[in-house]
Amino acid sequence: MEKKICLFALLLLYIHIAQAQNATAPSTIAVDSAKFGGQLPTVTYYENDLKQYKYEMLRIRIKRLYPYIEIAKKLMNEMNAQGTKKGAKTYVRENEKELTEKFEDELKNLNITDGQLLVKLINRETGNSCFDLIKKLKGSFNAFTYQTIGARYGYDLKEPYVKSENMEMEQAIKDLKDGGYLPLLSN
Repeated sequence: MEKKICLFALLLLYIHIAQAQNATAPSTIAVDSAKFGGQLPTVTYYENDLKQYKYEMLRIRIKRLYPYIEIAKKLMNEMNAQGTKKGAKTYVRENEKELTEKFEDELKNLNITDGQLLVKLINRETGNSCFDLIKKLKGSFNAFTYQTIGARYGYDLKEPYVKSENMEMEQAIKDLKDGGYLPLLSN
């Protein structure tokens, strides 16, 4: 067992040294999982310790915030199943108090970076900007109010999610899905 651990550690060290020459982009390694009897996650690492730390923090944040995204997608599907705009608004009104009681404290305790990431993840997973979602569910005045408050903290609820501008986030989500930490159903 110790020999396998040493061999694995040497393999990781060798891969790290071999990839250290590429100083611009992260490295991704896909290992043949048949040798190890199952699916192994993709490992992404950077040549710079600071970049690696930031990437790992991004992965941790996404892993922590993703359950909220899954709940939001589920609620969006239930709301859209109501059929009409009036039915959707009634559904929102009926469930708003319960959701506020359940999630308000947790979401208020998020720091600014977590909030910005949550906005990006919601935009990514729903295909709509948060501003549009709020406008659809709560009205134009509330959407404007939330946009104004968000701007004070560096949020832009109108900003659409652009995949090419968020490649680290895409890679982190891919790595987490490959590792089995996130559901594979989302895009």
